[in-house]
Amino acid sequence: MYTTGEVARICGITVRTVQFYDTKGLVTPSGSTEGGRRLYSSQDLSRMKIVCFLREAGIPVRTVAAILREDNSQEVITLLLQEQKWQLEQEISSHQNKVQLLDCLIFCLKERGADSKGMMEEEIIYKVEEEVHNIEEKQDKKKLWKIRRNLLLVGLPLNILEISAIVYGINSGSWWPLVLVLVTMVPLAVVVSRYYLKSVNYRCPQCHAVFKANPKEAFWSSHTPNTRRLTCPQCGTKGFCVETTRLPQI
Repeated sequence: MYTTGEVARICGITVRTVQFYDTKGLVTPSGSTEGGRRLYSSQDLSRMKIVCFLREAGIPVRTVAAILREDNSQEVITLLLQEQKWQLEQEISSHQNKVQLLDCLIFCLKERGADSKGMMEEEIIYKVEEEVHNIEEKQDKKKLWKIRRNLLLVGLPLNILEISAIVYGINSGSWWPLVLVLVTMVPLAVVVSRYYLKSVNYRCPQCHAVFKANPKEAFWSSHTPNTRRLTCPQCGTKGFCVETTRLPQI
């Protein structure tokens, strides 16, 4: 059994955070001492680590609670972990190929000398092309971040305008600026939503199929920064599917 302080130290969070997750029902201690001190079991500690991972992934506390209540919560969380692992593997592979390219160039210049310059041109070109391919893979991994950044750049000014129009309406009694903002926001929101759904794919936690979201379902579905509740076209399972840059399966 672990005390609140020990759980906080192991998970790299504060005691206050552990207590906050307790009050929200995310991780409730399984026991207590005679003096009333909360004690967490090994299973509680594992659950706390999962909650910390989901929070680090940018998922709000309310959404974490919703995922943990899902019947297939373990599959969703496992898929989130696998997706992060895949992204890290892509990055490691890209760096390894860069090291190989540098080794090749160093060998060409240092060992074979200027006389073998012509003979090595094809090998160098091949390595450079391979490196370009790896860079493109790395760029794909950053695609989700860039898409979300673009959405934020569009959405943040609109939210500021909306709040400003509401404040103006309250103070002046004139609501035409808010009406103008809303008329502008609705078609823009449709365009932005289509752009977003066209740019990302989703991976089913049940059968691991990668697919494009149905726009109508996706528009009204609940979602988090990394998942969205969708129906998988392959196995028919409906639940939180994980966003990914992987290509859809045909």
